[in-house]
Amino acid sequence: MKSRYAFVLTGTPIENRSDELYSIVDFLDPSLLGPLFRFNREFYQFDDKGRPAEYQNLATLRERVKPVLLRRRKHHVETELPDRNHFVKLTKPMQAEYDEVKLQVSQILQKSLRRPLTKKEQELLMILLAMMRMICDSPSIIKNRECQDCPKLDEIARVLDEALSEPDVKVITFSEWEGMLKKVRDWADHHSVGHAWHTGSIPQQKRRGEILAFRNDPACRLFLSTDSGGVGLNLQNASVVINCDLPWNPAKLEQRIARAWRKHQTRPVTVVNLVAENTIESVMLSTLANKTQLSQGVLDGSDESLSQTKLKRGADAHLARLKQFLNITPTGQPAERKAPPADPALRFAERAAAILGNSLIHSQEALLPGDATPVLITVLRDPARPANARPHPRTTPAHRRPQSLRRQKGESRPTPHRRRPPRRSRNTPERRGESTERGRGD
Repeated sequence: MKSRYAFVLTGTPIENRSDELYSIVDFLDPSLLGPLFRFNREFYQFDDKGRPAEYQNLATLRERVKPVLLRRRKHHVETELPDRNHFVKLTKPMQAEYDEVKLQVSQILQKSLRRPLTKKEQELLMILLAMMRMICDSPSIIKNRECQDCPKLDEIARVLDEALSEPDVKVITFSEWEGMLKKVRDWADHHSVGHAWHTGSIPQQKRRGEILAFRNDPACRLFLSTDSGGVGLNLQNASVVINCDLPWNPAKLEQRIARAWRKHQTRPVTVVNLVAENTIESVMLSTLANKTQLSQGVLDGSDESLSQTKLKRGADAHLARLKQFLNITPTGQPAERKAPPADPALRFAERAAAILGNSLIHSQEALLPGDATPVLITVLRDPARPANARPHPRTTPAHRRPQSLRRQKGESRPTPHRRRPPRRSRNTPERRGESTERGRGD
């Protein structure tokens, strides 16, 4: 697309990795960062297999994009956006159900330390992680779970009582789970608080009516929404945002907050994050912090953030989350995964010699015909065979064979001698009689 000018408007120039910024800058000015392979070579460190291992030169990247970047930094508005993390404890019935699911996750993690997970195991893992997060809200939002405990709802009630005590204050409440929002809606109905409902189950036309009611009706003071309402809505009349649960991505969290903190907002916006103590939600706080450091370092010029930013590939980051999760497992720390030996065949031979002792005669790495995978051939002494018995040449190592049976390296194998049957002479009586009879017959 050719044009005299190019302009990109985005609220999330970087979500997970720095190469997401490359696609934006490449659209604005392809000569600024050059081709992608040069960008990767300049701002990534690679391991022995050619995969990105760490970031590098992020300060240079920040200076490179600075001429084309217009950004309102967070410290300009942080006094107006006080974030508050409210930590709640699980009840004993909730903890029991949480530990039950946690044990299943631990078992899958142990498998991932030994071998790559299958697709079915990965899907099961994602389901179990989602169940753990749902239990942090309330087990009852999972089908066929009887426990109705919800300590977060008690905390939300206290926040709403405080916020709605002022007549002009309106509140937005976000959750990934519609079941959690239904609990807040039941509380609002019980306390006669007007509310709007915005989830994926509501038709598009009705959603518009819910949004207008929240904007224009003074009695509608609570907006209940899943992440379907986290993008594209202007709800500046709200001044409090409650996150019942945290997303993995910090950009999604910022998008939730941005529904209230937008242009023409005249009130300070208060953000309340509800976090269950000593659960997977506590791990998510550190994950969100790591991704935020990358964005602040490259876009906002924070050298401290650049020095603390570490690259985590998708699979590695997911595995790291699980390791962090296991660190809070009551059963103890998981065993550390040892690095593979540089020469697996030699390591196997050494272990075999240490275990088998004198029973080991020979161990050798070889390739079978038609197979590229090396195998180890191990020759063991027969325990039933007398120790002084003469071994067969073909089962004896070359250095232990008699001198007459040894072959030099490169020497062809000698052809074994075969005895021929004795030839019968033509002058034997049988041959002479045979010739006589044949002559007479003629």
